[in-house]
Amino acid sequence: MWIEEKLKAIVKQAAIDFDETIAQDPRIESYEDGTARGNYLDQILADQKVEREQLWARLHELEDAHAAEGLTTLVHHGQETPEEKYLDTLKQEEQDLRRQLDQQLTMMNDVDRPSNETIVELQFKEKLSRTVQQLHEALKWIDLELTEAEETKEKEMNVLRDYEEVTEVLSKRLEQARDQGAREHALSERKEKLNVLRDRHRDVMDELVTFLETYYPSHPVDGSEGWRPGDAEPEMCQMSYILEDLMNLTVIKPHDPYLVLVKGQYWSPYIETIIKAGIAVRHPDDVHKIRLVDFRV
Repeated sequence: MWIEEKLKAIVKQAAIDFDETIAQDPRIESYEDGTARGNYLDQILADQKVEREQLWARLHELEDAHAAEGLTTLVHHGQETPEEKYLDTLKQEEQDLRRQLDQQLTMMNDVDRPSNETIVELQFKEKLSRTVQQLHEALKWIDLELTEAEETKEKEMNVLRDYEEVTEVLSKRLEQARDQGAREHALSERKEKLNVLRDRHRDVMDELVTFLETYYPSHPVDGSEGWRPGDAEPEMCQMSYILEDLMNLTVIKPHDPYLVLVKGQYWSPYIETIIKAGIAVRHPDDVHKIRLVDFRV
C-alpha cells in the first residue's frame, strides 16, 4: 500500500512539473524580432506549442480512460494482491503514455521548416520594403525643401526687380545731374511753365472780379433795409471779398477752412447763392460757418 501511494505521488508530481514547464513558455529576445523571418519562426513555434498542448490533453484523456476501465484490461499472473494489480495497471499506463509521447515528439520534429532560400527571400523583401519607405520619406522632405526654395526664389526675384527699377531711375537721374546743360534746360522749362501758370491765374482772377462786379455788385449787408438818404452810409457786402476770404482760408488753414458769418457783415442772398451753386458748404454743426468746396481731383 505504501508503494502504491509513493508511485501515485511520483506520477502526480511529474505531471505537475510537465504542466509548469509547458506553461512557462520562455521567450528569448533576438535581433530578428519584428522582422519577416522572425515573425515566421514565431508562428512556427506557436503552432508547435498548440500541438504540444493538444498532445498533453490527449495524454490526460488516455489516463482518465484507463482509470475508468479499471484493472480488467491488464494481464493477471497468478494470485496477485489488489495493490500489485493496481501497480501493474499504472506501469502499463505509463508505458502506453511514453509510447504515445515518443510518437508525438517524432511528429513534431518532422514539421517542415523554411529553406534557406525562403529565409533569404523574406529578408530581401523586408530590406527592400524598408528602403522603399525611406525613399518615400526622403521624397516628401525633398518636395518640402523644393517648395520652400521656390518661395524664397520668388521673393528674391521680386526684390531684385525692385532693385533694378530703383537702379534704373537713379542712373537716369545721375546722368541728368551730370549733364549740366540738360539740368539748366529743365530748370528753365519749369520756370517758363510756372510763369505761364501765374499769368493764367492772374487772368482768371481778373476775369472773375470783372464777372462778379458785373453780375454781383456790392450790396448793403443784412439789417440795412431801413436806410434813408441822409443816414450814414451802410456797410457793403461784396461777393468778391467773400470768395477771396474762402480761398485764403483754404490755403492758410486747410485743417479748419471755415469762414465765420458775423451778423451785420454779409448779405444773406449772396451766401445762399454760392451754397446753392455748389461753391461753398455749411459746417455740419454750425450754420454760421461756411467753407469752400474742395475742387481738387
